[in-house]
Amino acid sequence: MRAAFLTAFGGPDLIEIGELPDPVPGPGEVLVRVRAAGVGPWDLAVAAGAFGPQGGFPLVLGADVAGEVVGLGPDVNAPVIGTPVMAYRGFSGAWAELQAVPVTALAPLPAGLDPVRAAAL
Repeated sequence: MRAAFLTAFGGPDLIEIGELPDPVPGPGEVLVRVRAAGVGPWDLAVAAGAFGPQGGFPLVLGADVAGEVVGLGPDVNAPVIGTPVMAYRGFSGAWAELQAVPVTALAPLPAGLDPVRAAAL
């Protein structure tokens, strides 16, 4: 999958665009195909290392995401594949084509709300 990520803490000039392995949803998670992701001031703080390692490098930035469910982790029965969703998964992971998201961090995308607007909520 393509993603925007860091390989070291620093400024926005260190953000790379490239290929990373597709995430695999674990127990209690779904795989979301990202249609839109938010950008906020916290992204610069995460890039600078203000919140610690966030799982190590490469570090995919972005907190808010909207898209649709394309895969289910073990023991997950809902939402069904194809369901439009929006999510907040902490301070990292949204600036990628795919994101593994805990079911507890999902909300259904309201009918008529496009993913670009939803990612800003």
